[in-house]
Amino acid sequence: MSYPNPPYRLENGLLSREMSKAKKELPSLALRLAIIIFSLIYLFSLEYIYLEIISRKYLYMGLRSSNIANSDYLFAVVMVILTSAFMPPTMRRPSTAILIFMYGTVVLPTMIFPCHLLGTQPYQLVLSIAGCFILLCLICGRKPIVLPAMDFGPSMALTLLVLIGFITLALRFYFFPDIELDFNLYDVYHRRLQGREITGTRNINAYALNLGTSGVGLLLIAVGITKRIYALFFLGVFIYFVAYLTVGNKDSIFVPILLIFAVIFLKYQRRVFVPSIFVALILLIWLGIVEWHYRKTFEIASLLVRRQLVFPSVGNLSYFQFFSVNPLYYWSDSFLRFFIDCPYPEGKAFLMGRMAGSTTLSANTNIWASAFADAGYLGMILVTVVVGYIARILDGFATRLGLPIVALVAFGIAAKMSNTGLERVMFTHGALPVIVFLYLLQPLDRHSLFFVKPRSSTSYPHLQPKRTPGNPNVQR
Repeated sequence: MSYPNPPYRLENGLLSREMSKAKKELPSLALRLAIIIFSLIYLFSLEYIYLEIISRKYLYMGLRSSNIANSDYLFAVVMVILTSAFMPPTMRRPSTAILIFMYGTVVLPTMIFPCHLLGTQPYQLVLSIAGCFILLCLICGRKPIVLPAMDFGPSMALTLLVLIGFITLALRFYFFPDIELDFNLYDVYHRRLQGREITGTRNINAYALNLGTSGVGLLLIAVGITKRIYALFFLGVFIYFVAYLTVGNKDSIFVPILLIFAVIFLKYQRRVFVPSIFVALILLIWLGIVEWHYRKTFEIASLLVRRQLVFPSVGNLSYFQFFSVNPLYYWSDSFLRFFIDCPYPEGKAFLMGRMAGSTTLSANTNIWASAFADAGYLGMILVTVVVGYIARILDGFATRLGLPIVALVAFGIAAKMSNTGLERVMFTHGALPVIVFLYLLQPLDRHSLFFVKPRSSTSYPHLQPKRTPGNPNVQR
């Protein structure tokens, strides 16, 4: 007796794989929809706190509000929906940390704050920033770059890391023998000017201190908190704390707090990590609004919104307006200064600070606006591609070191990318040595402290063996 052929064929588990894929696509679609919704709520929350608090308290700094046309609002909403649709729905790679941070602190605020300053939407600025972000998402979505492990030894690399950390502390106390251990968030500019007078800006002393703090301190915190070596964690936090006391760098306060919250979310909310970040940002903004209405203080609005969100987007507008009609730097204020004549007497950050009316202000901005000052739109594309490949290298490190430790490092690097140019992130702020140390920390055997057992994951499909009946190397 013969039976008719079924409408499907079950070969090598083909049907089960297709059903499993369909089950995974539904939650992924729901997460993408949640990201879009929370991004819109985040946009309107930013505008509300800007209109209610920031523009009123800091009108003397030029942060004014203007009546915006409905077409400008609609353009901002469309761009938010378009860019957030490219965001990875889940936290499966360290590159997602870079995308989240850059989107929440640079891309999305640029769609609303400059519009209020001008009274109209700066379409070229928004489109260029959004286009670079989409390009970065597409590059980060490709296969990770897996570098072979080096026979250096993670223990040796960790010992060298700790040694550099103690050398950094020694240099801090050597250059600042009269360090004041009083902690407050209001005399940062005095501390910053004092630090520049003592260590200088472009010399080996400043580079060594930046490397030891932004690079080694970041790695010590990431390794200590993920591997539960709390001595390393507290050493990294202490390095950041001393850096704030000496030079008044606010990132020395924000980065450790960011890493602590990130590791908590990674441990308990990894699947909904991306939407949870947007929810946390929305709650922080509304906490600042509640603080203003009930306590008549604005610490949260000033430190979080004004410093980390408003000023970078306003800096984008200033850089685009100035360098659209003036000569470009072509990186002559950084690593190419020995080969290209600089068209200005100072670096771009101090130049823009002087244009804002201050001779001591260093008006840094993010990687894209800084790249525009260097080489225009071509520079923005070039920097985006370089950042994308750096993110893919970090994704490759996560295949051996695990997601948490590399993701925390990615968050720290992204925090610098949102505040300065890429060349300074890599060299001055120690991102390049951090990548080298991560490369050296890669384990060669499963007995290493840093060994992470590979898991079957859609994030790294190229690392998984093909499970076919004809493959005898796959253990059942």
